[in-house]
Amino acid sequence: MQILVFNAGSSSLKFGIFSVTTETHEVFKGSYERFRTGGCEYRFRHGETDERGAVEFDSPSEALKVVPAALKRFGLDAIDAVGHRIVHGGAGVNGGRISGHCVEWALPTGHNQVPSLTMRRAC
Repeated sequence: MQILVFNAGSSSLKFGIFSVTTETHEVFKGSYERFRTGGCEYRFRHGETDERGAVEFDSPSEALKVVPAALKRFGLDAIDAVGHRIVHGGAGVNGGRISGHCVEWALPTGHNQVPSLTMRRAC
């Protein structure tokens, strides 16, 4: 099983793919950071590859849109599950729950909210 995990914040988008069998290990690690007008820095690590550069994304939301294409370049387009790390949900938000085949959760409002990841239900 391959799991894509995001850690999105107001100033960075980090993500990784983990292979889960009898043990779990990281297969890919990516990030878009240091957003400013006109661009940001990126880094992709996969096997022996450690690629760095700059791209013209002004926000984590913009960078999120190209993650599938970046993963496909490394032959990592078969994803079985997606997760998101939430550090602090604020008062009243105490985690996710499984509802049938879907996962429902609430994301906080405020500076950590990434518009493209603000969702309450993913199936």
